[in-house]
Amino acid sequence: EPLSVLRCPAQQGGVAFDEADRIAVVGQQLVTVFDMSTGTTILELAREARVRCVALSKEGNMVVFGGFDKKVVLLDVHSGANISALPGADDTVRSVHLSADARLIALGCEKRGKGCAILYELPACELRNLWQRDKVVWCVRLSPDASLLAACGYDMQLVIHSTSAPYDTLHSVKYPIFGGPAFIWSCDFSADSQRLAVGCWNSRAYLYDVKYRPGVV
Repeated sequence: EPLSVLRCPAQQGGVAFDEADRIAVVGQQLVTVFDMSTGTTILELAREARVRCVALSKEGNMVVFGGFDKKVVLLDVHSGANISALPGADDTVRSVHLSADARLIALGCEKRGKGCAILYELPACELRNLWQRDKVVWCVRLSPDASLLAACGYDMQLVIHSTSAPYDTLHSVKYPIFGGPAFIWSCDFSADSQRLAVGCWNSRAYLYDVKYRPGVV
C-alpha cells in the first residue's frame, strides 16, 4: 500500500527527494514540492512549457528544474523566490542534477537532434564545461563526492567525465542491442560513490564498481 497519493501531474516529468522529508514532482506545466510527513504542498508553480526534470538540494531549501521552455530555474522552496537562472540555456533540458553540497549543477540537453552535458558551478552559475554529444543526453548524475559526472542517452553510450579541470573524459561504454536498442534512460551512483548503475532500453541494467584515480575509472 502507498504511504500517500500525491495529486499532481507527472506525465513524462520527474521526481526528486531531499534529506528533509520533502519530495518534488514535475510534469506537464507544473512544479510541486510536498512535505512527505504531512502531504501538504510547500510550493506549487505553473510554467509555460512542459517541465521535464527536477532536483532538490540536500537540505530541501532549493529546487532546480528544466524542460521544454529551454530554461533552468533555481527557486527557494519556501518563498518561491527566484535564486538564479542559468545563463545561455537555449537547449531543451532533459535532465538536471545537483551535487550533494549544492556546489555543482549538471544538465543533460537536446538541441536539433544532438545533445550535450553541461556543468555549472553555484552560486555564481559559472560555466565549468560543456561536453558535446552526437545524440540527446537523457540522464546526467554527479557522484556524491562531486568528482565525477555520468552522462548517457540516445547514443546508447555511458560517458564518465571529471568535474575538475581539465575536465577529462575518463571512460566510455557503448551498449549492445539485445532485441532492441540500448538507449539509456537512467543512471545513478551509490551513496559512497563506489558503484554506478545504468538502466537501458535493451531490457538490461548494468552495475559497475567505480575505481577512480586521476585518469582512470
